[in-house]
Amino acid sequence: MNNENIKKAAEAYDAAGFQVLPLNGKAAAVKGHHGREGATESVYPKGDQNLAVRLPAGVIGIDVDAHSGKDGAETLQRCIDRWGPLPETDKSTSRDGVSGILWYRVPAVGWEGDEKKFGGDIELISHVNRYAVVPPSIHPKTGDVYRWETVGDTPMWEKGPEAFPMLPARWLEGLRRTNEVGTPAKGAERHEEAITDGVPCERVEAALAKFPADLPPGSRHPRMLEVQWELVQLGAEGHQGVKTALDTLEGNFLSAVAGESRNANEWGDALDGALRRVGDVVTGDPCEENKLNLPASFWESRPSLRHIRDAAHSRIVSADVVLYTTLARMSAMVDHRTRIDTGVKSPAPLNLYVAVVGKSGAGKTSSVSVGKKLLPAPADLEGYRDGIPLGSGEGVASAFWGIDYEESRTEKNKDGSPTKVRVSKQVRHNVFFSLDEGRALNKMVERNGTTINPTLCSAFVGELIGQANASVETTRIIPEGSYSLAFQIGYQYDAAGVLLSEEASGLPQRFTWVNSTDPSIPDEDVENPGVLTGVRLQGEWGSVNGTHFSPIMHLPEDVKQEMKVREKARLKGKGEPVAELDSHQPLIRAKLSALLALLDGRGNVTHEDWELSGVMWEVSCAVREDVVQQNLEAKAEQEETATRKAVERERRLQLARNTAEPNLKRAAEAIGRQVHKSGRFTPGKLRNTLNSEQREVFKEAISHAIDAGWIVENDGAYFPGPSKP
Repeated sequence: MNNENIKKAAEAYDAAGFQVLPLNGKAAAVKGHHGREGATESVYPKGDQNLAVRLPAGVIGIDVDAHSGKDGAETLQRCIDRWGPLPETDKSTSRDGVSGILWYRVPAVGWEGDEKKFGGDIELISHVNRYAVVPPSIHPKTGDVYRWETVGDTPMWEKGPEAFPMLPARWLEGLRRTNEVGTPAKGAERHEEAITDGVPCERVEAALAKFPADLPPGSRHPRMLEVQWELVQLGAEGHQGVKTALDTLEGNFLSAVAGESRNANEWGDALDGALRRVGDVVTGDPCEENKLNLPASFWESRPSLRHIRDAAHSRIVSADVVLYTTLARMSAMVDHRTRIDTGVKSPAPLNLYVAVVGKSGAGKTSSVSVGKKLLPAPADLEGYRDGIPLGSGEGVASAFWGIDYEESRTEKNKDGSPTKVRVSKQVRHNVFFSLDEGRALNKMVERNGTTINPTLCSAFVGELIGQANASVETTRIIPEGSYSLAFQIGYQYDAAGVLLSEEASGLPQRFTWVNSTDPSIPDEDVENPGVLTGVRLQGEWGSVNGTHFSPIMHLPEDVKQEMKVREKARLKGKGEPVAELDSHQPLIRAKLSALLALLDGRGNVTHEDWELSGVMWEVSCAVREDVVQQNLEAKAEQEETATRKAVERERRLQLARNTAEPNLKRAAEAIGRQVHKSGRFTPGKLRNTLNSEQREVFKEAISHAIDAGWIVENDGAYFPGPSKP
């Protein structure tokens, strides 16, 4: 080892803000300079000593051992699957592959790190826990020189500790819970209450199904650990039936490994570790709680979905709305030839309609804005129109139209070249429509002669849209299959109810329904993960009926077959009746599945895509039903209010009648007495004999006196009748 190189490196690390320590091999050559109470001054190496640095407060190293049969790579991947991808950072290492120390920043306050150990052949290095061997040290066993594998042209450490990227918030939270992935801390409490009683819910059954009977020998133990851990987590979330599921899993696992030479306690040891490292156990069954938002399990299923959720929560808006905004804009940006083959009818476009429902001020518009920033339109997407308002049926076709210049077939320039002529034609294939307030669409639909309703219905399945007019200049025809579009609209509950009442038109069942509120937004700040990357905007190119090639996406074959069976039964009149608003369920799920695949950069749909689309469909139905229910309740309340007003009005009238009747009788009696006394009265003179209250009911009192026989009318005057009052 060149001592001069070590000395220069030590000086550079020290100057950059790192405490330098000498090592004999990998062991500390000085005492009292690391740990919680360690001295903070640097000590330079001498002779052939190696070089280490003590990490500053606010910096950690994730030390991954993935050599000589160690499991660090697998443990790291489990962490990434659970907490999302790590930002690119520099790695110090003397080995090839995954092994090495990944350097990140963490909050300087409240992050001691001495008890935060992964297990699974990964350890955390921090200001108070261990130290890091750094280049140009030499590994004492292999003789290999430590090196920096850098993201940029120069190592990050040269710019100081603040140059390392921040560890994502979800990783910080996971590590704060300590040992969530690996070995439980000594003395950690067993959360027996996570083993819930009752009948297994759908989530628990789905987890159990991940351990099939035909697993190959090498994957049985790791799969058992995964499923066991997932079941314990579900129990901690409150899901029912975990005890039954664990008993079943244990039996299936022991049967699968029967006859193998194994540790007799491996099931019990694994379960003990899972119960010690699981977080706090909540009360209440989540299956019976919020149905109006996508569940946590949905977001945790993929890094891309976690990215979208974190982006939404970093801006304090609904994750559900941002997801659907992203998918809708993707469906408008995809290659217009991309289709999803469901096995039923012709392959369908991915055109998506989204209705965002919420009260005024619920953040519908701001959620859409976040979605646009999360997935900017590609620079090479020619003519793309992003978020233009919807005005009319004709306006949908016009959005794809424009002015272009083409070579004339008849006119030529002096040099013989074709003349450029101005033409009106379809100039783009991709449009995203949006409307902040759904009442505007309701008014369009209600207008006589409007074409908006049939146009939107046709556009959903990519059919021909537009109109042929007498004038070529005003003709707008957009051919079938020549466009991709999406439509997102914001609704308050009463206005959404108007759209749902139009189900006979076929329009409301083409919408996916989304709740604008999000109870899962955390109290603490969430770091924005940045722009979404890795998205694909085209299916896999393949032959279509042997005639041409097109980017067609495919559902899994068993899903296609299931859809064929259902469609045949429906057409034969043998299938179960489907509610009108659910009639487009298979097509909407197929579109959502395809978009989820493209979101992950894949050109074809997997079973997991299909399952996730099922979760989205169920939540959409729940939101739609909530709209219906709220409108029914509002209508009932209005009717009750109207009834109360009618009753109150009748009460006041009756009170008036009760007050007026005695006065009317007294007026009639007074009229009878005056006529009998004087013998004859004209109406005017007779009225003047009454007091003011009696004059108000003069006409009614005359009728009453005549009916009683007290007076008679003759030739416009009143005379005494046969009886007296």
